[in-house]
Amino acid sequence: SLSVSEVRATLVEHGLDEVEVEEWIERYARLGYLDDRRLAEQLVHSHGVRRGRGSGALLHELGRRGIDDELAREAVDTLDPDVEFEHALLIAERRARQLAGLDRRVAERRLSAFLMRRGYGSELVRRAVAVALDGDDAE
Repeated sequence: SLSVSEVRATLVEHGLDEVEVEEWIERYARLGYLDDRRLAEQLVHSHGVRRGRGSGALLHELGRRGIDDELAREAVDTLDPDVEFEHALLIAERRARQLAGLDRRVAERRLSAFLMRRGYGSELVRRAVAVALDGDDAE
């Protein structure tokens, strides 16, 4: 699926003028081929639920795809915070096994950076790292 912004860029790249581009966009939207809200929901599901990306990474991906900020935020807000934590924790626990021989502070720093790069927020990262390294839920 493509966003309205992506289709617009493709049509312009193929030499259509602005009027033709808008006609095609309207036609595609009318036929149900273009729906940025539906695309945002699909991307949140595929990247967030299936690929374990955090809300920050999801917002970045939606922005990169040209989804309106408000639509992007609405789609990301549908994520259950508990489910997002569980995903972060699963990833953290897997990664923590690879860091087992390291000093505690080094392991915390590396694990935190790893989760932050996956788009998880700092509070969620702090909790997931604590649980993954200690087994304690630091709420």
